[in-house]
Amino acid sequence: MARVRHIRRLLSAGLPTAAIARVLDCVRDDGGRPVPSGCPGLIDQLRRELHRVGETIERLEESRRALGGLLADALERA
Repeated sequence: MARVRHIRRLLSAGLPTAAIARVLDCVRDDGGRPVPSGCPGLIDQLRRELHRVGETIERLEESRRALGGLLADALERA
């Protein structure tokens, strides 16, 4: 059951399943939550995923700005 909790927590952190497969054995249970342990490469993997999520957020913010501009233009012409 701890493994399922770990997978759910890692998914909620935004890690794709392929990344979870690589790091799942690098976490241990600490009162119902996964805690990273000292596996080689874990920190690099988490940094890569954090960077990937940051890039996704930037793209989504650009999309939001563009959509907001389109909506504002449409409202002006309505």
